[in-house]
Amino acid sequence: ASKDIRSGPNVTLHGRYNGDMDAARRVTAIQPDVCLVSSIWPETYVFTVSVAIALQLPLVTFDLGAQAERAREYGRSLILGRTLTEDPVGLNDALTEIDLDALWALPANTRFNADLALSDYFKQDRLPKGAPEKEDRQREKAARRPVRTSSQEAGPMHASA
Repeated sequence: ASKDIRSGPNVTLHGRYNGDMDAARRVTAIQPDVCLVSSIWPETYVFTVSVAIALQLPLVTFDLGAQAERAREYGRSLILGRTLTEDPVGLNDALTEIDLDALWALPANTRFNADLALSDYFKQDRLPKGAPEKEDRQREKAARRPVRTSSQEAGPMHASA
């Protein structure tokens, strides 16, 4: 029998979203440090990755499928080794050792194919209220020096329901 996650003392359900823009607005309101894509299956796409990229959030995922491919292309990401999918203690250690400042300092590649989810969001080049303005994002990007992470490093996480 599975345990209902709603019963946990450290779990907050934010409810369902209605379309791309609503998802982006809700995540912006939460103000996460990172987006953790914790799927242990090699996905063919991951909508959550699109939201994280649209909001220029650091992304943490396992080295599996499209989630890892897109994280590599995006750049502001940390890709965890596959073995951590079966090692909860190791995963916990990796996640708690994340250097948030270093992860946020990584450059974010936000050039995308128009066929991706959130394409209207990217075309309009507008972010939800509270997200950094385009000029601020460009200034931050110019000030950053390129930093790379490896699959042995860990990065920040965000859990959503």
